[in-house]
Amino acid sequence: MIAAFWADLMGLMRAFVVVFSLALLAAVPVRAADPTSQQDENAPPAEAPAQAPAAGPAEAPFGLKWGMHLNDLEGLGVQINSTSKNGDLTIVNAKTMAQAFPDTATVNMLFDSHAGLVKVRWISKPITDDPIGTKGRAKYGEMKKMVLQNLGNPTDETMVVGARLFDQEDEFYQCLSYDGCGVWSTLWEQKPSGGVLLSIEGEGPGRGFVQIDYESANWQKVVAVAK
Repeated sequence: MIAAFWADLMGLMRAFVVVFSLALLAAVPVRAADPTSQQDENAPPAEAPAQAPAAGPAEAPFGLKWGMHLNDLEGLGVQINSTSKNGDLTIVNAKTMAQAFPDTATVNMLFDSHAGLVKVRWISKPITDDPIGTKGRAKYGEMKKMVLQNLGNPTDETMVVGARLFDQEDEFYQCLSYDGCGVWSTLWEQKPSGGVLLSIEGEGPGRGFVQIDYESANWQKVVAVAK
């Protein structure tokens, strides 16, 4: 997961992408109604969202604070799995975090040596045996409700799904895992505070996960310096 996070981060910096995956969103400029309202009739009902500490773009999630430093994690119930450093940037992979959402697989935190914590990525436990994406879309809908509950009133929301994500019904996750093939995401912005990106990510046939990226207002500055 850390290798993938670094790859995403370096790609953003090389392209000077200011807010998460706007380049990807622009590449597939298809707006659609909420995909969670168009699920398969046999889709299992999404579980009621669990309560989690409120966290809007102006406030970091899971009890964290934008600008905090690595040593500030002590006492927050964070079990660090690994760390990786590149110049002024350090990625911390947390195996457990007391205030994270249920169904957490991992939480990645990006610290800048000057700006402190600037980005947080939450990753759900793997979704498997889901060839047409029914479970993934249900989980996406569940997490969307939870994010909106925590955000309050974001100033801007952009939902993007690929109009032709796949040719065959069972290629849902395969297409999501290929650059330029498909996207299933919602971006919230609350200027000038930052943003939140919710997405479904593919890992192969019938396999994927839901991901939530939180960025602070200083994320743009970090990208600009490191480009």
